[in-house]
Amino acid sequence: MFFGTPYIAPWFTTDAEAIKQIVIALRIDAFNQPGLAISLILAGVLQGMGDTKTPLYSTAFGMWVTRILGSYQQK
Repeated sequence: MFFGTPYIAPWFTTDAEAIKQIVIALRIDAFNQPGLAISLILAGVLQGMGDTKTPLYSTAFGMWVTRILGSYQQK
C-alpha cells in the first residue's frame, strides 16, 4: 500500500494533483493499518470473553476523538 500507491492511483484518474493527494492519503493510511488490525482483534477477544462495554468505549473514542482530530486540517 505504501510503495504501490503511485503506480495504482493513475488507474483511476489522470489529474496530477488528484494522484498526488491519493498517494499522500494512502501512505498515511498505510501506517494506520497495523493499529486498526490489532484493535479489531482485541475487540473481538474482549467480546468473546463477555466484556462488551470496553470495546464499545474504545471504538467510540477511536472513531470520534482520534480519527476526527487526526484528520482535521486547518488552512
